[in-house]
Amino acid sequence: MRRFTLLLLCSTLLVTTIGFSSISFAKQTDDTYTLVNNDSIQINNAVNLYHQNKLKTAKSLFVEILKADKKSLDSLVYLTRINAKQKNFDDAEDHIKAALKLAPNNAYVENLSGKIYGAIAQRASIFSALGYAKKCLKGFRKAVELAPENIEYQQMLISYYIGAPSIAGGDEKLAMQHAKAINKLDKKQGYIAIGEVLLAQENNEALAQHLAKTPTNIQNDAKVLLSKGFIYQKQKDYPQALTQFQHAADNAIETDEDSVQIKYQALYQLGKTSDIGKQQLTQGIAALTQFIEQAPSGNQLASKEWAQFRLANLIAQQGDKNKAKSLYQLVAKNTKDENLKDKVEDLL
Repeated sequence: MRRFTLLLLCSTLLVTTIGFSSISFAKQTDDTYTLVNNDSIQINNAVNLYHQNKLKTAKSLFVEILKADKKSLDSLVYLTRINAKQKNFDDAEDHIKAALKLAPNNAYVENLSGKIYGAIAQRASIFSALGYAKKCLKGFRKAVELAPENIEYQQMLISYYIGAPSIAGGDEKLAMQHAKAINKLDKKQGYIAIGEVLLAQENNEALAQHLAKTPTNIQNDAKVLLSKGFIYQKQKDYPQALTQFQHAADNAIETDEDSVQIKYQALYQLGKTSDIGKQQLTQGIAALTQFIEQAPSGNQLASKEWAQFRLANLIAQQGDKNKAKSLYQLVAKNTKDENLKDKVEDLL
């Protein structure tokens, strides 16, 4: 059975520190919610605490607000998000259920429910995972139905259709329909979405034509170049992937947060591709060194420890085993990622 790419995506968006999932176009932010009670000083204070990553204090304040007003949709939404970030999925599920009941036709709440149920499905037993996956799909579908012009919601639905097996509602034909719908709304986002779906369909001929015919006005767009890098990486065309990631990093003008994220995503992926492809080691080392020294910390990027692990691999491939060992030891000491810790321990 095909791996649940979507469920990994939902979990990534909500709780992990690794950036882009396999769905490279999916929006990696959770701040698109519009407050219902935006005149409330208490709610605005709690929201500010949330965005300062003071989750414990924000959570306490939202709980107080909810006790005074059981119909505070703002509190339910933020408590859902906070509990998901803290991996308290029982509480997150309770709050999203209450939010759905309170606002049955709210597209944001529906999309959030898809993310929550997807993350729960990943952690559920084999007997209940399918049920949660179907709730995840229901949320994404309803969000698109309520707000078809919202590209993020369309992207999340596509990610489900190409990531889930057919028994759970996966459908690559429907994914392409939504990719074309995005294309009508935004040519750049549509181009990226269509490429992702063609890759999932393993339609190599059509995908090659698609990549070769990038519209002139977006050929040098950093986000487009990054998406092409991911496609070539998945196809194990490492020379092309390295080229696209380098161009993405070079063309990402750091004028806003999205551009910064794209630049450092590209640098990390360049280093990763150099590692897994065992080529252009000097280029990969330079990219990872820049990432480690300059990348901002945050939930949208790979951790510095992952970058150090990739860097150590490249240094080991160049023959400097002692320097590589020192880096592996540093990673083992600092990382809280059990998967990464296991990989490092196997090399020490």
